[in-house]
Amino acid sequence: MANERHPATLFFIDNLRIALIVLVIAHHAGQAYGPTGGSWYFENPDRASILGAFFTVNRSFFMSLFFMISGYFLPASYDRKGTREFLGDRLRRLGWPLLVFFFAVIPVMMYIYYLNFRTYGHIPFLAYYSQVHFGAGGRPPGWIGPTWPDMNFGHLWFVEHLLLFAVCYVIWRLIRPPLAGIDSREARPPRHVEILVFAFVLAAVTFVVRIWHPIDKWGAFLGFIQVAFADVPRDLSFFVIGVIAYRRNWFLNMPKKTGKVSVAAGRFGCRRKLLRPSADRAYLFQRGRVQCAIAGIRPLGGVPLQRIMCWPPGPIS
Repeated sequence: MANERHPATLFFIDNLRIALIVLVIAHHAGQAYGPTGGSWYFENPDRASILGAFFTVNRSFFMSLFFMISGYFLPASYDRKGTREFLGDRLRRLGWPLLVFFFAVIPVMMYIYYLNFRTYGHIPFLAYYSQVHFGAGGRPPGWIGPTWPDMNFGHLWFVEHLLLFAVCYVIWRLIRPPLAGIDSREARPPRHVEILVFAFVLAAVTFVVRIWHPIDKWGAFLGFIQVAFADVPRDLSFFVIGVIAYRRNWFLNMPKKTGKVSVAAGRFGCRRKLLRPSADRAYLFQRGRVQCAIAGIRPLGGVPLQRIMCWPPGPIS
């Protein structure tokens, strides 16, 4: 239920959602034409290098903001519904779409890919479904992948992660219920120094993780959780920030000065040409296998985000 502390509608979050959806569409539509990795059914050897800077900046923040928004609305839903109803609602909203895509939609897409871009010859769909997609027939010699077996959640990895995070949140609430009240010190928004410390800690953790798990290297954690470990520190931390922001009302208490400082930081970064689209990559320094870039942006109408991205040398995505 809405109250003065948490209004029913936050229009700036609605606006942010719309902007992020536009960025998601533009990002994935442009990947087939820009300097990016991945496999595509149809590819043109000519690439629009100008899209490189867009991909670099965009992927550094847009999915993490989705996770932060999801985390922000999770506590209120749990408080209102309780454990049983909350889990049932998550399973209906997230679990059923996952199952439909996993067992019905993704196999058809992968079967088309199998027939047109692999050299193992034609097989009926049902044979592919059981033997290749779910791996019942054993791995063929010289399998070209990218993974074995073919089963995956595709772009619904985001939905899978949301469901997993929701379950983890329920476990956390059962172990440690929230405190009845929050003092003024806890309720105040984070200061610039605290934000900067968070940014550098996140950068350091991301730096280490991406030495062994570069961007777009996907795996199956515990055999069924589709995950790119390179992005886990960022996405998970922003989901947690969303939960904390709701409890401490950060979004509505964030001062304008914080937003202005973030805008200034972003403009400074652009003027210093930290992003160099002509090189198809952004960098501040290079050491060993890893390159890093920093970008400052101002999402959420005032909540600053300063990000350091790291990735191995090569085309960015």
